[in-house]
Amino acid sequence: MRLATLFITRWRRFRQAWSEFSYGMMVHGWVMAFYHEWIVRQNLFLLVVFGDIIGVPILPPYYTLRLLPYAMSDFDFWKRRLLRPKDFSGIHE
Repeated sequence: MRLATLFITRWRRFRQAWSEFSYGMMVHGWVMAFYHEWIVRQNLFLLVVFGDIIGVPILPPYYTLRLLPYAMSDFDFWKRRLLRPKDFSGIHE
């Protein structure tokens, strides 16, 4: 009985390690590129909605108010990301 449980736990650990290895080898780059593209589009959307706060009036206030409920949940995150100090030496790797 002990040998069977030992085999099962080792098999599960091997399967978990193999799935993480294959994910990192095949899909991780795509996921990171997708995430980066999502962040860029999120920044653009929030700039359109909240542009007048930082002095860039892009949309008339009527349309901004219509888009406000969709963007309000991400406003604090966007504000922190926008105001975060950036290191320009790491951009050109």
